[in-house]
Amino acid sequence: MKLSLFFVQIFMAMSSIGKLLSLVLISLIWFTIGWFMHGTTVKDHAPTALTPAQARVAKAQTLLRAHQLRMNGVITESLVADMLGEAAIDGMLRWSQDGNADLYGPAAAARYETDVKGLTGVPGYLFDIFDEQMIVTEVLPNSSAESVGLQVGDVLVRADGVVFDETNIGNEASFLQRGPIGSILNLEVKRGTETLSFQIERQKQQFVRGQVYSGQIGYLDLHLFVSGIEEQVKQELENLLAQDIRGFIWDLRGNDGGSVDTTRAILSYFIPEGVLYIVEFSDGKQKTFEANGDAFFPPMPIVLLVDSLTNSSAEIATAAMIERDQAVAIGKTTSGKGTIQDTVPLDENYLLHYTIARWLTPSYQSIDHMGITPTITIEDDPQTPRDEMLDAAIEYLQRKRQQ
Repeated sequence: MKLSLFFVQIFMAMSSIGKLLSLVLISLIWFTIGWFMHGTTVKDHAPTALTPAQARVAKAQTLLRAHQLRMNGVITESLVADMLGEAAIDGMLRWSQDGNADLYGPAAAARYETDVKGLTGVPGYLFDIFDEQMIVTEVLPNSSAESVGLQVGDVLVRADGVVFDETNIGNEASFLQRGPIGSILNLEVKRGTETLSFQIERQKQQFVRGQVYSGQIGYLDLHLFVSGIEEQVKQELENLLAQDIRGFIWDLRGNDGGSVDTTRAILSYFIPEGVLYIVEFSDGKQKTFEANGDAFFPPMPIVLLVDSLTNSSAEIATAAMIERDQAVAIGKTTSGKGTIQDTVPLDENYLLHYTIARWLTPSYQSIDHMGITPTITIEDDPQTPRDEMLDAAIEYLQRKRQQ
């Protein structure tokens, strides 16, 4: 980072004995900068992530290790300064207690931007977490995963050499499996007692998928509230209505959230007026998002399918539909990510990702760390090819028609 160049010049001008002291001084300067930034951007959190004793020990260990590596010629003075800069920002984020904050390096930043724009390739399967294992729950039709023989029930072990464990299962693991369209995912899975390896080409993600099941039940699978997807959703809903559906399933399983405005636009297709959700910022100010008057979906029984990977704006969409008496939910309790993040570009193509607000439901309830408990709770059995959640939704709607 550019500020580090100033510190490098100071560092190189000092004697060998004084370099360790200067290293400590630089770290304190960086820490002060980090704390000042923390005080101006994250005002509502107390620095309680580490005890003072733990913080001093961690800082001392980092400084001594960096100095040792530098003296052995493993790293240069400029790299030391860059490391200190990144460490200070990382420390600031940790002390802020913002669990969703992160500093992305150039490669990760580029990948994040691509992901947000919906340009990232996906391997063509869905997974859920069972007993701290990620198990394939659906292999999408006509996908790369289907063509290579991936099966429902396969346990994900590693992707591109990265082993899945308790530190990265869930959303981070999902991010690891995505990548540039056309690139190859080297996936390792366990199937029974066998360990199998697959090379799966990442394809352009199909965010919206609709079909009609027997009994005139419409189905819409939405994977992400990516900006601009609302028109595609509208067209798919109109196609379903043209087939005279009498019940509707909106599948939000594995939906990682997305744009605040896109969420409002899609909810407004179902809810004609009134509050959809509230965004509360760190200073306590609130912004209420109401239906925009574009409702066209007629009254009919609606089921939302949700699971532990239904995330952020997908959760608030679920809450809005339930609280506004538009639908019931079937599945598993959602992830409980009730916050909204923003990104700030930094020098040298770094990207700072941090929390700016939290979601509130129409009844002013927070879902953070709690999630949404579905109306009907059901587990999908990963060892069967059946989709038990979808079957339960179809059965529910069929019963409603008979009432």
